[in-house]
Amino acid sequence: MSAAIEHQHLAELLEEEMKERGWSMTDLVMNMGPFFSEEEWNICQLSWDLFFNVKESYVLLGEPMAQQLSDALGVSSKFFLSFHEEWRKSALEAEAGA
Repeated sequence: MSAAIEHQHLAELLEEEMKERGWSMTDLVMNMGPFFSEEEWNICQLSWDLFFNVKESYVLLGEPMAQQLSDALGVSSKFFLSFHEEWRKSALEAEAGA
C-alpha cells in the first residue's frame, strides 16, 4: 500500500483558478506572454501541458515557469515555487514510504 500525498499538486490549484476565471489552458498561456514567435508559444504550451499532465516529483517548477504564472495570474512567483516545493516534499515522502 502506498503512502498518501498530503499536499495538492500545483496543477490542481491552477485548474481551480482557471475554472473560476473561465480560462482554458490556452487562455492561461496567452496571459503569460508576450510571445515573439510561434515556436516560443508552442514551447510554452507544451511545457505547461507536461507540467499539468505529469504529476511526478521529478517534474520541477523553476523560476522562469513560476514567473510566467506570476505574470498571468498576478500572484508572486515565490508563492508558486513554495506551493510546488511543499507538494514535491510530500510526494517524495510518499514515494519513500511506498
